[in-house]
Amino acid sequence: MIVPLVTREDRIIHRVKFAGLRYASDMTHAITASVYRCGLIVAYDHHFGEIGPILPWKTSEDLPFMKG
Repeated sequence: MIVPLVTREDRIIHRVKFAGLRYASDMTHAITASVYRCGLIVAYDHHFGEIGPILPWKTSEDLPFMKG
């Protein structure tokens, strides 16, 4: 699913939930995935594991359908 990034207002409302993420750009992606009720986020950055209880994450290598 491809969705637009959330608004600034949505980021302000939901940022507390993802305060454990180090980078603002990662927080925006995590909040967007949460708002659009994505089942997981696919990322190369292992620090997304910090939000595991809120939003599961995997690398593309973990997903068989994404292997080339």
